[in-house]
Formats: sequence, structure tokens, C-alpha cells
Amino acid sequence: MSLKLFIQDFYLNAINEKAKTRSLLEPYVADESLLEHVDLFEMGFPKYRIEIEDMVEEGNKIVLRARFQGRHDGPFNGIPPTNKVVDLPFMIMYHIENGKIVHHWLIGDQLAMLTALGVIQMEAQSA
Repeated sequence: MSLKLFIQDFYLNAINEKAKTRSLLEPYVADESLLEHVDLFEMGFPKYRIEIEDMVEEGNKIVLRARFQGRHDGPFNGIPPTNKVVDLPFMIMYHIENGKIVHHWLIGDQLAMLTALGVIQMEAQSA
């Protein structure tokens, strides 16, 4: 199975399920920090979804450009629920060995997340 098909299957059957449980994730993931990351976001944004926009595969790594979409209905990193909906772009790279994700790297705009949650206010800058 190509890495693209593996990741599409992972998102279809584990990440974009209504509840992301360890039993759904563990057939795809051997990276404990990724499991903890999913747990953190599932607690703060129950039933969040991710829309894959692009995938690039190279050897045993795959990079995704995607969008995170969810409602902040639970505690998240010490922030009480705001009930605000967020829709934010991010990039993630997965290292896959023996049919499982063994490591990941994630780049997301934390400032945009905090702004979307209303935790901080950003003033528009004039050009």
C-alpha cells in the first residue's frame, strides 16, 4: 500500500471518526507523542475533523497540507471551552515504518489558534 493510501485510510477510519479512540488509532500509530497529541485535541475539540488538501510522498515520509476544523467544547491547554469554531491550516509530516507512523512533525499557527479562540486580540497592521 502506498503511503498516500495508508494516510487516507488512517484519516478515514481513525482521525475523522466521531470519537478518536486509542483502539482506532493504534493500528496505524506507534508514535506515543502523536497519540497524546490526538488525545489533547479530542478533549478540547471533540469530533474535530481534518481535511487533507495536499500530500507529498518521499521514501518513508509523507507531508500533508491540511485544515483542522472543530468547535472548542472542552478544556484545551489550560483554556476553558469557548464554544468557538476554528478552521485553521497546518502542515504535518509522518515517518512510517512497518505499516505504522513512528514519528511526526507538526507545524501549526498557534497565534491564529489563540486568536480564533478569542484568547488574544490581533490588531490589523496597515501596509
